[in-house]
Amino acid sequence: MKKAISVIFISLVFAVLMFSANAYAAELPKVPEIAEKYSGEELFIDMTIDQNGEKINCIVCKKSDKFAFDSDFPIAAGLTAKVRVIMDGENAYMFFPKFPFVYFEFDKEDIEGGLDEDILAVPEDCTYIGSGTKIIDGKTYYVDIYEYEDVTISYGIENDELVFIESCTEDYRSLVYINEISNSVNDLIFIRPFFAINLSRFISY
Repeated sequence: MKKAISVIFISLVFAVLMFSANAYAAELPKVPEIAEKYSGEELFIDMTIDQNGEKINCIVCKKSDKFAFDSDFPIAAGLTAKVRVIMDGENAYMFFPKFPFVYFEFDKEDIEGGLDEDILAVPEDCTYIGSGTKIIDGKTYYVDIYEYEDVTISYGIENDELVFIESCTEDYRSLVYINEISNSVNDLIFIRPFFAINLSRFISY
């Protein structure tokens, strides 16, 4: 279960990298101004991740040292449920908001590819290729393009806002649609179900 959460989490972290104030300040002509607007203590992102045609809806929230995300989680063939992961201090909590009677608790480090510095850092050998245009869903967007190893990353911008991040290899494509960005976060998303049963005490996963 933690590996499944990790896959979703890594995709989200890759999108959130955009909003570090220093992440791309030296390379990209348009993204730095966008990043600066969202480099404060609070960050809210509503996004849709399309991985080779399979779409996952996600909400990512950050406030100081707290981090949370809601995401669709596959529980059976063709069936998903909204799962929430909260990271606060050294601990992480996972539960289903519509069934807040049980939860899982584990060390933050147990999430493979969690908030380690190596994961959050922009790869040193990431190379800026240039800027241009790209057609996504029949619409033309301005893009800034990077390459990292065999991955080509395009950051789509419209009206001075980031609207998508596309990552492509020869046989893989991930497209993150940015539906909404805000500097305001509702603190309720960081509250875990205190009176629920901690299933981590009974289940080995």
